[in-house]
Amino acid sequence: MRVCLVSDNLIGYHDTWSGAEMIVQYLENLLRKNGHQVSLLTVKSKKPLPEDNIFPVPLNLFSRFTSAFSQLRKIKPEAVHFFHTNSLFLPVMLACKVLGIPATFTVLDYWILCPTGHCLQSGGEICREREGKVCFKCVPPYKFLQRLLVRRLAKDLKYLVTFTETSKKRLVERGFPPEKIRVKYIYEFSFQTPEEKKTLRDHDILFVGTFRKQKGLDVVITALKEVVLKIPDARLAVIGRGGQKDKERIDSLVEKLGLAESIEFLGQKGNEEVLKIVSQANLVVVAEQWFSDFGPVALVEAMAQGAPVVSGDLGSPPDFIKHGFNGYLAKYNDPKSFAQNIIYLLENKEKAEEVGKNARFAIQDIFRGNREEEIINLYANNRLGKN
Repeated sequence: MRVCLVSDNLIGYHDTWSGAEMIVQYLENLLRKNGHQVSLLTVKSKKPLPEDNIFPVPLNLFSRFTSAFSQLRKIKPEAVHFFHTNSLFLPVMLACKVLGIPATFTVLDYWILCPTGHCLQSGGEICREREGKVCFKCVPPYKFLQRLLVRRLAKDLKYLVTFTETSKKRLVERGFPPEKIRVKYIYEFSFQTPEEKKTLRDHDILFVGTFRKQKGLDVVITALKEVVLKIPDARLAVIGRGGQKDKERIDSLVEKLGLAESIEFLGQKGNEEVLKIVSQANLVVVAEQWFSDFGPVALVEAMAQGAPVVSGDLGSPPDFIKHGFNGYLAKYNDPKSFAQNIIYLLENKEKAEEVGKNARFAIQDIFRGNREEEIINLYANNRLGKN
């Protein structure tokens, strides 16, 4: 089958990528391994194309529409699959509609529901309203009109794929028909602990993610202040990076709290290296400040590696974590709640080890099945018009 995967960013072609792009890479490799022809449609970068199956689309307002149309005519896909596509959804979906190509959308953030993509108000508060006039508080009028077209085109999607029942429930609450939503785990997690010399110390805490506010690094750093009062040699290791404004915000918070000696920023790393570090971690902290109902990938990868996890309770983490059994849940925006759980696990090594083992077993149980067959069946049903 000829399949076109659409993603604004791609690993190896863009500087910035995260769990969403890892999922695209995984599905591309899975489909190609099983004999399918896979093309990738993405935002044009200044870098040379690493593969000949990548088709770039410029971001110029007019060019993105004409380019998306011409690229799809060239590729001739039998199925189009959208991932993180805030920039490309409109032009590519319009082209799909004109060319009669069935499309599936994997929900990796809430851009399909909310112009910000995170269901957060301008002040950072959680927004529980359906998209509509209330969005004038967050976006300019021209973008509001653009969103009208997004909502109209979203109705033409054959399927929406979510990773959790929590995510499916949220889509239904916002008006998407349940018969169009499929819960499928399009990823394969490594359960083999890499053999690597241990580089993390006994009281190290690991955070993996960007510096954007919705990722919650601010909350973790604030919690660290409480942790070091009880465990002075505790240290936070951070994998990831952010834009200049986010970096300045984080640097300012670290300086204000006097934690420069207790935090090490490791920068962005490839997934293989991340797994090596996660597999060594005494504790991984996930502190999403928005409805991250899609894993998040950092949470599930840590559990798959057998790492003890403290996660916020907002979104889908409760779908994976049974508090006190295979992880710990903290109040998502409360640094003291995070600090209490972190201190407990750092001071109770046997419990932390037990929790990590239970986490690995839980993820192994969830991520069973033939994913390639499930996805191809979904594409085939798209073409046949089946539910």
